[in-house]
Amino acid sequence: MSVSFDNAQFPGGAQFDGGIRYELAGADGKAIASGTAPAPASGAPLLLMLPATTLTGTDQFALTLNNAGAPGLTPATYRFRLRAP
Repeated sequence: MSVSFDNAQFPGGAQFDGGIRYELAGADGKAIASGTAPAPASGAPLLLMLPATTLTGTDQFALTLNNAGAPGLTPATYRFRLRAP
């Protein structure tokens, strides 16, 4: 499964600087997956690839992104739902 975020940036317009730390959590707030990824090129979407088996048991998720190059910035959280076709 891939998750893509266009023009991923932090609140206030701050761009990612260096790497990105991410954490994917279910509706209960429990972490499902976490790791680091390189920051996308300016204007390119952030694309995370996760095994489909990671996203089971709930249809609501929250992906929190932290700027590894500037950890003092406010994390960006994206909430989304997945549904089977």
